[in-house]
Amino acid sequence: MIIAIGGEVFNVGGGSGISVNELIELLEEITGKNAKITHIEKQKGDVWDTLADTTKISTELNWKPEVKIEEGLKMFVAWYKKQIGKE
Repeated sequence: MIIAIGGEVFNVGGGSGISVNELIELLEEITGKNAKITHIEKQKGDVWDTLADTTKISTELNWKPEVKIEEGLKMFVAWYKKQIGKE
């Protein structure tokens, strides 16, 4: 996630990587459902890796991530279920 404050742009993230497959596995565990996965060829513009560099936000705002990916996903799934009325 990119955030702009006072004209400055900050990259916000956990500072560690997770593969799409790992993310899917976590979501399957959290939701208790199996994902329907279709593998296709790499698409133009696809990247191999993404990782938030939090150096600037850490240095300038003394910010650090406090929520691990699993905890954040659990919070998101609970919020989403509430939004669609399936708590």
